Amino acid sequence: MSVDQDALDILCEVFDDRIEDVMSNRDNLSYTLYDDDGYPVGAAIFDEFKSGDHVRYVYVYWIGVRYRGVGIGGQILRTLHQQYPEHWFSLSTLKSNTAAVRFYQHLGYQITGDLPGCPSFYHLQRKPEKEFTS
Repeated sequence: MSVDQDALDILCEVFDDRIEDVMSNRDNLSYTLYDDDGYPVGAAIFDEFKSGDHVRYVYVYWIGVRYRGVGIGGQILRTLHQQYPEHWFSLSTLKSNTAAVRFYQHLGYQITGDLPGCPSFYHLQRKPEKEFTS
């Protein structure tokens, strides 16, 4: 079994329970970017999928409509990747959202299959930039 499949299996096992936990847990890692007027430009909420597994799951990723298409979204995710270079990153997106699928693929994410139990979603994963060292 590959690491991709292991991460996907972990994701499927706890996905439903984790969404509720993530949305209610203030200890999760989150970034919100604001413009000079205090208007939210974009946000990302993510956490280790399972303690110690070196997989960061992006639960919420959002860019304001007026800021889409100017590179801010890519900048936010690249910053996360750089801050956690030894971690896998996983996320899911609607298959019908082809712009999002292309965007994630451009950032190095690969479709690993359908999200189990959610056939209208893809699961995507990005390999670490460097090997984990303990």
